Amino acid sequence: MRNQVLRVVVLIPVAWCLASCKPRQPETVTVEGVVFLTDQERNNIKFGSAKIYILKAEDVALNVEDAQTWVTQEMAKRTQYAKMAWDNFQDKKKTAQDVARQTTAETAEGGANHADRLFSAIRDANSAKREFEISSQQVSRINQEFTEHLFSRLPGPVAGAISDSEGRFRLEIPKVGKFAIACIETKKVEWETSSEIFGRYKTVGYFWYFYLPAPNSEGVINVQLGMETLFGEGNHLDVVKMPLIESQIPEAEL
Repeated sequence: MRNQVLRVVVLIPVAWCLASCKPRQPETVTVEGVVFLTDQERNNIKFGSAKIYILKAEDVALNVEDAQTWVTQEMAKRTQYAKMAWDNFQDKKKTAQDVARQTTAETAEGGANHADRLFSAIRDANSAKREFEISSQQVSRINQEFTEHLFSRLPGPVAGAISDSEGRFRLEIPKVGKFAIACIETKKVEWETSSEIFGRYKTVGYFWYFYLPAPNSEGVINVQLGMETLFGEGNHLDVVKMPLIESQIPEAEL
């Protein structure tokens, strides 16, 4: 009996040691990648000092929902305004055409009055045309402004990093959970233009926003922020599919 008690006393700490001495599973995984693009001349554009954000999937969903609600409401308002501007332009255009048919260069009696009416009608039609063109531009810009709205309201990150001079970055994120990566960068690129007013260069914005893929066999998540993963380019991990809005705007002609 005494030997059995001693055996139990000895086995308890041994079992505790075996349980507690097991190698602890890592609580984080490594995300590493690079930020670069290849231009039309096949030159690599490296994004050094790029800010990388890691966001919780549930926060991303709220961010996307907010932006989609905004774009739906804004598109309805802009479309309605453009329709009203189009109808107004058509009315002003018809009035100008009617006045033009009534006015001839040979009209002696009341000729000046007809000419004034014609100039006024044409001026009103041009003004309505311009109003429609502005409203049309607002509709056409909706996708771009959706992107700006989305990225201006990014949720707080759970982790972040800054790429080195070669565009590389590395960081640790929690092992449990679903996450997305976001990055916003701009580059001044050479721009072909026949006008020297605008200069030879312009600033172009690049956006990445997609869910992280699964880790590889070594437990590392490899990501590349490049042309194929740009926001809206059809990456299967995109947080939202683009284009959101396709608009058909008629051309206003007098």
